[in-house]
Amino acid sequence: MPAFAAPDGTALAYHVVGEGEPLLCLPGGPMRASGYLGDLGGLSERRRLIKLDLREAAGIYASSGAFAPDAARAALEGMDARVLLLAGEVDSGPLPRIAADIAKLLPRAELAVQPGAGHYPWLDDPRRFTRTVAAFLGQEPAGPVG
Repeated sequence: MPAFAAPDGTALAYHVVGEGEPLLCLPGGPMRASGYLGDLGGLSERRRLIKLDLREAAGIYASSGAFAPDAARAALEGMDARVLLLAGEVDSGPLPRIAADIAKLLPRAELAVQPGAGHYPWLDDPRRFTRTVAAFLGQEPAGPVG
């Protein structure tokens, strides 16, 4: 499995699936992106997904799973990339609120809350998920939402 060195020297693994223009995909917590993200509702059919395995040491989440804004602010300081934060409306955790808090920290962030979706919006409604991501990327969505 390929890996790269984080600024502190820790090896971070990543997984690549699909073909086309690359799209960096980050899970919402310290877990293996390969199992958690899957093919993101079929996005791998149109993009090369680079799925990064994160670690809890990044400090964005406290041990209780609560969002730690000061730690996130430090981790995201100076980031000027366009970012889509997509959360499921009925996620059992406070994910929509956390995503909104993170979006406030990023100057070019867009927040999308997928109606009726839980913790895995790409599984709950893959078509709506891929349409939201395609719109963010400025691409024509594939098929009608349904």
